[in-house]
Amino acid sequence: MRSLACLFLAVCALLAGACGGDDDPTAEDPSAASCEGDEHAVFWGARLWLELGEALANDASPCSEYYISIPPEDEDKTVLRGRAQFDRIRALDPRIHPVAEIRWTSPEGWREWVLRNGGDFYEGGVTARRRMRERGLDVAAGETWAFNELDEVVLEGAPGARAEVLEFMRGLHDGEPGMPKARGIVFNIRIPSDAAPAEVAAYKESLQAWLTDEPFWSEVDGYVDFFANEVYPSSTNWGVGGASLEERAEHLNAYLQHMTALAEAGPESAEAARRFLRRAHLPLANAAWPSEVIGATDTLSAETMAHFVSTQVYAIREYAGSHPETAQGRLGFAWAPLAEIDGYTEEGKDLLRERLASAIRESSGTGSPMGACGTPDEQVWCEGDVPGATFAEVWATFSEWE
Repeated sequence: MRSLACLFLAVCALLAGACGGDDDPTAEDPSAASCEGDEHAVFWGARLWLELGEALANDASPCSEYYISIPPEDEDKTVLRGRAQFDRIRALDPRIHPVAEIRWTSPEGWREWVLRNGGDFYEGGVTARRRMRERGLDVAAGETWAFNELDEVVLEGAPGARAEVLEFMRGLHDGEPGMPKARGIVFNIRIPSDAAPAEVAAYKESLQAWLTDEPFWSEVDGYVDFFANEVYPSSTNWGVGGASLEERAEHLNAYLQHMTALAEAGPESAEAARRFLRRAHLPLANAAWPSEVIGATDTLSAETMAHFVSTQVYAIREYAGSHPETAQGRLGFAWAPLAEIDGYTEEGKDLLRERLASAIRESSGTGSPMGACGTPDEQVWCEGDVPGATFAEVWATFSEWE
């Protein structure tokens, strides 16, 4: 009789809930059955990170894991926020993970701290991991670190710059003896989408040289889960009057995905970078409103910004569908509402965070990229014109190695 009971329970498990349904994960949310692969959404939470997390929790995709970075204290960038800030994020939903932002280059950041305290970059990373533990972060549960950021000196290969960040990230990854290893997130500094062609050409030359630094990419591959490339499009390169959604998405992706496109076109010496970016790259797009410095979003109404965000989600999802080898359900956004800027309203901030959450959810899993533009009966959120907007054609050149 006991063997028959065990057989019955095994059959129940295989049928995933046919014998009562209490343990069936799709019983509460039928859309969970439509997930295909793992999806991840990374957010640089510069301000109001809890409010962003609340919106994501209220409209979470069952297919996605969410990671929200919490910035360090304002005065000393090596001091993490209080434990309560991390507790509040983790309490929202098991799929929403607090992330400790480890500020590298700012005044009073970790690089300066290491140089003031003996110059051992590995031990600096270990110290940062210790401070994460003191704040209660659980790396086994997906709560990790975000290195902010790889800057111009790393891109250009200034003497010692890449070795410093690798040693620091190795310490972050290893932690103290007895700690579990923790692969984290890296934010990579941006070049604006509306940069002058000559500036873009110089950047491309530096990027090609970096992509062929095989030792760097081979080592960073062991420490990093997500390489979040800060590609914050300008609204002036999106809202071209009369342009179709397909045209806007094509031009957005030329910028959003330019790093992987260049790596894919690269020679054999770029293979280590190519392999790493296929696994880890995600575009960190633009949901910063209003902002004077991140994509000129201070010129947009909240409603137009919501359209802009929706179109970016659409573009990223569409690219993933046509480039499965380089984009596998990963996306990210900068979130930095600034109440001090003219045009900010609480209503606008709420509209934007809710639209961002919905665009991610409705386009996730096996859903269509058009879900980013609204529900099937109301796909109206990928429109909008910006006076004087023009497409930045220069980013199309990154599909070719020179």
